[in-house]
Amino acid sequence: DHAESEQLRILLGASIEWVLCTVHELSECIKHYYGVGLSRFLDIDAQKRRGDEQDGGAEASPGLTGFVEQLLDEAILANATDIHIEPRENALCVRYRIDGILYPVTLPAGVDRLRRALVSSIKVMAQLNIAERRLPQDGRFTRTIGSNAYDIRVSVLPARHGETISLRILNRQSTFLNLDELGLSAQQRAEMENLIGLSNGLVLFTGPTGSGKTTSLYAALARLNTEERKIITLEDPVEYDLAGITQMQVQPEIGFTFPTGLRSILRHDPDVILIGEIRDSETASIAVGSALTGHLVLSTLHTQDAAGAVVRLMDMGIEPYLVSSSVQGMVAQRLLRRICRNCREAYMEDPLVEAEARRVFPDFPAPMRFYRGRGCPACRFFGYTGRQAVFEVFLMNDELRHLVVERASTSTLTERALAMGLSPLRHNAWACALDGTTTVADVLRMTRRPAFHPDR
Repeated sequence: DHAESEQLRILLGASIEWVLCTVHELSECIKHYYGVGLSRFLDIDAQKRRGDEQDGGAEASPGLTGFVEQLLDEAILANATDIHIEPRENALCVRYRIDGILYPVTLPAGVDRLRRALVSSIKVMAQLNIAERRLPQDGRFTRTIGSNAYDIRVSVLPARHGETISLRILNRQSTFLNLDELGLSAQQRAEMENLIGLSNGLVLFTGPTGSGKTTSLYAALARLNTEERKIITLEDPVEYDLAGITQMQVQPEIGFTFPTGLRSILRHDPDVILIGEIRDSETASIAVGSALTGHLVLSTLHTQDAAGAVVRLMDMGIEPYLVSSSVQGMVAQRLLRRICRNCREAYMEDPLVEAEARRVFPDFPAPMRFYRGRGCPACRFFGYTGRQAVFEVFLMNDELRHLVVERASTSTLTERALAMGLSPLRHNAWACALDGTTTVADVLRMTRRPAFHPDR
């Protein structure tokens, strides 16, 4: 309509060009420029102006609950694993963690005035004490979208400019991967199957938080889950439901800890025991003892590489001879972001970077080409879609066990394993960069260069 166009031109003080687009494209444009949850916020702001809510008040409201739900829905749509809501001195910052990286979220102007009410709304949803603002609190609630139910785990911390909130998103319906889908090479898959096929011993999965250790543990359990084996897990929390397996969740508030649970598990004649994480010396001692008395024990440790796992056990007070006798192998892993296939492009890298890749793959045809994502609608202009795991499978043998008994350092164990043919994380990550799966930036960010470089 010409009259409406003229009114808009006068109001905006600029010429107007009409463009044909889809409803989805228009919605994305509004979110980009005006913020997520704009319509909800405008409703809340209108109520506030009518006096239904006080400026900066701390009371929760249905409108704010809807705003929180919209933040959650957008995060789930973007495949985010976490939402961070952080008050700053004169602003409210919201960030989504997508594929391991935090991305800021555009919010409607003025939403920071309702930061306390926003926190109260989340506390009500998680059944927390809205009056307590001095102590950390933890809770959870469920958000259902269509046929999918999501567990939302809430952690609240008191900070200088107000309470900060972390929301962890877990999809109850997400299907775990099997060993063939993890991204293991043919050799690594055979080594992994040999490890978990043992009748006894300790197998450790290592890596930082968010590196996919739990996914690998469940893939191993799925392979072991037969009628001939009794499998019991002790986790914090239980992340996937597995038919045919007895799963338990620790509850420290009532005294049901990892050591308490493990002692009880041993009286149930298990063949395989999964311990979500070895966090203390008592849990480590029981895990090692279980592995030495005829049980296959799977667990995780937070170490930078595979060899560091045995050193960590010794640091926890486990005698070296017990570590060398119980540990059968370690699997270190990282998650690298996958380049979007719709906008991937090749380019030439810095000569120093190429030189490192050339040392790993000296026979790779010249020139070496690396890849990156330009950013497109398919990947929400991030340049990445999803993540790819890379592994380092460290198998113990008599020579390495002897080094453990002598309290050898992580670097000494790694040097010897490399000489025996270990394929380290960094090398496997370079392979993913050269075949166009990931970027050089992720290789350098997520893996460390081995202290020793085999000639191969």
